[in-house]
Amino acid sequence: MSKLSIRHVWVALTIAAAFIGPASSPIGLPDLYWTLLVGDWISTHRALLDFDPFTSAPHVAGPILNVQWLADLFFHGLAVLGGLNMVITGTAVVVAITYALLLAAAVTASGHLRLSCLVVWVAYALGLSNLSPRPQTLAYPLFALFLLAVIRAERRKDTRLLWLLPPATAVWANLHGSFFTGFVLLGCVAAGRVITSRDLRAAKPYLITLGACVLASMVNPYGPGALVYVATIGSNPVIRDLVTEWAPTTLSGLDGILFFGSVLLLGALALMSTRRLTATEILLILAFGYLAWSSERAIVWWGLVIAPVLARLLGSLLPHHQPTGRDRPAINGVILASIALLAVISLPWNKSSLPILPANKLGVFSDRLRGVRGLAAPSSFSGRPLRATPAAGLVRLSGRGVPERALANAAGRVQHQLPGAQQGRARRSGDRGAPGERLVARLRGRPGGRLFESAVN
Repeated sequence: MSKLSIRHVWVALTIAAAFIGPASSPIGLPDLYWTLLVGDWISTHRALLDFDPFTSAPHVAGPILNVQWLADLFFHGLAVLGGLNMVITGTAVVVAITYALLLAAAVTASGHLRLSCLVVWVAYALGLSNLSPRPQTLAYPLFALFLLAVIRAERRKDTRLLWLLPPATAVWANLHGSFFTGFVLLGCVAAGRVITSRDLRAAKPYLITLGACVLASMVNPYGPGALVYVATIGSNPVIRDLVTEWAPTTLSGLDGILFFGSVLLLGALALMSTRRLTATEILLILAFGYLAWSSERAIVWWGLVIAPVLARLLGSLLPHHQPTGRDRPAINGVILASIALLAVISLPWNKSSLPILPANKLGVFSDRLRGVRGLAAPSSFSGRPLRATPAAGLVRLSGRGVPERALANAAGRVQHQLPGAQQGRARRSGDRGAPGERLVARLRGRPGGRLFESAVN
């Protein structure tokens, strides 16, 4: 008890907040059901999908590469263990690990614990809309590990963590296609070293690590094909034209407001701080700022990247204050116990006991999904495969389906499965690119047609 200090309280508050948020939040993205279906299929057939019976958008010509197969199995395993509640809890643990690593990176960069906690909260706010159960979420702690490794190498001249990055990349390349962001990070650090020292040899540790990571990314069922997939996914017409989170960031939504606000905050601190941005930091800001500006989905990476930079700049504006008063271990212990209790209560099984949660946060599904028939009884889901049901008036999905009222704004985001001959006729007649409501109308008129239902019973 005598060792418990106010520093422990700050750390616990920060990590617990990162856990409690996703643990107490209902599922807001139906993408999860596609992931669960694929994970169940892989588990049942002991093979990877080489076709896509579950996609929520029109098919695009070319081979099917499911580079996130390991994430599909991970979430399927959680669902088998404890249903959707376990999926939510597992996601919360992953998010908490992410921001714990980010906190370590920010402290390493700045030397200020409390300021680092504050900037981690800023990063959390920037990523809040992208912390749902989905394969991309599993990539966040790996990216945070990359950040911690390069910051320790830059600030403390400790390159030992760089050895962890190639094996981490091998895992990442089988979880989600975002593994390229690790390459971008290492490339920026290497280039920054060269610019600063005007000597290519200064970048040697990072160039070696980058090369090893590129090779490690090929340790997947598709080999170099995974790299090709990452390089070409942005040109996929379905993603480019239909998926809103891949659209450029604007001020029309909260994510855009937070992003542009963080850009202004970073600029103001850079002007006021006595510390100047390093070449590496400038390259990282430009690279990940461009990614975040070009796609809302990338704002979460921006938040992770700027947190250590914000902490370092803030550290020059505020005095490095050491508490002068006597620590009170007993009080700190009570606070830490209360934080732990709050984290336990926030779990999906217990969160109805939290009086501060509004009614729309108490269920497993958000209001966005609660109106879809079949999603109203999550307690009946125990890991059994989601099933396809004949089209019967309401649009469903294996995960990415949308309520019928949203079809007008999500052209083509409807899963359909027709007998082979009818599929060929549908493609020739132009169903492939038809708006969702016309496609649904055609499917309803065909007895052989099916819409996938996000059924949990």
